[in-house]
Amino acid sequence: MINPEPILMSKTTKFFKHPVLFWKDAYRKKQLAVNARHPDFAMSSNGGGAVAKPDVSKSERIIPDWYKPEAGYELKLAMESTKPIFLYIPWIAEHTNTLIDNIQSEKDYTLAPLDFVVDLNANRRDVLRFARENPDTYRKMIVRRLIPLRPKLAGIIFTFDWAPVMRVIAHVCEELAIPRILVPHESVFVDKNKYYWDPKSYASQPLADVILGWGNCRSQFSRTVATRRLALSVSGHPSLISTPTICLI
Repeated sequence: MINPEPILMSKTTKFFKHPVLFWKDAYRKKQLAVNARHPDFAMSSNGGGAVAKPDVSKSERIIPDWYKPEAGYELKLAMESTKPIFLYIPWIAEHTNTLIDNIQSEKDYTLAPLDFVVDLNANRRDVLRFARENPDTYRKMIVRRLIPLRPKLAGIIFTFDWAPVMRVIAHVCEELAIPRILVPHESVFVDKNKYYWDPKSYASQPLADVILGWGNCRSQFSRTVATRRLALSVSGHPSLISTPTICLI
């Protein structure tokens, strides 16, 4: 009569008579010990090694709290305009926002903010850091916001595009065939060779399709660093002249 109970063997007997079972058992016990110390890992079903358990909560938390997935009232209202619609990315009130205020036109076109950040003043540093450390996720967040708006957009205005926070948006615009206009809020720095240099994004030239610069210094610099043909216009700076010469259309 066959005993249905499994025959228990000592480690020594198993090692000599069933070496394969011996090493499989030893490996399995080792993995169980690892799993006990690191619950985020578990042995694969075929015993082939430890695999990471998907951390659903972590993947869900990767989208930062400051991200605004839907358009706000101002943007929704602007998108109903029958005039050409240009978006800009609000950033620093004294720089980007002041420049945009100077080129507003109630007659010729509509300017509206790409409002993807909640409470920008409080979260600006976090946005900068997130764009640098999570460019792929940041890109998807921008794509999600721009795709519904794309059919009605005449372009997006940048006041700088070298930092990842803006560089990624500029790349997304290229993917979605949205024209990019660069209106720099500063002239060329003291060291012209480092103006468009960023250690993280490796930026070395503007990405815009059209550049409206302060003067000839900016124009010459942009032509020097560009590896493709750019539309350049010396328009002056709206904060320095009484009647801005900038025209977007």
